[in-house]
Amino acid sequence: MKPLPLLATGAAAFLCLVGCQSSRVERAAQPPLTIRVVGPAGASFTGTVKADGVAQEVSGTVPRELPCAGSQLSCSFQQGAESGTLRFEVYEGARLIGSAATTGPRGHCRFNVHDGSMGGRSSWRFARD
Repeated sequence: MKPLPLLATGAAAFLCLVGCQSSRVERAAQPPLTIRVVGPAGASFTGTVKADGVAQEVSGTVPRELPCAGSQLSCSFQQGAESGTLRFEVYEGARLIGSAATTGPRGHCRFNVHDGSMGGRSSWRFARD
């Protein structure tokens, strides 16, 4: 047997085994999630943001950014007494992944974020008595 084909076969087997040892796949770090509240300047809102199972009460006025320390969100917001539409835009880094809106006064909305996508959106407003 000639030494060159034997050397090539041995080198290929060695590279295959070395490659198999480092087959662990590392997940890239995901950019942080941010909720941007947009609408008529000065409009108020309150709500709850549950990030990776940890709930936090939030409130503020438009415009507002809410940084979230988690990759899974469950959110619920209520608009204040002002009329108009508030939109809650969710960004992963600079990428808009979805939005939910509510129309005031006292409109509500809910949504979920999981694995870089937004779902479970709903909004409603109670009629005056």
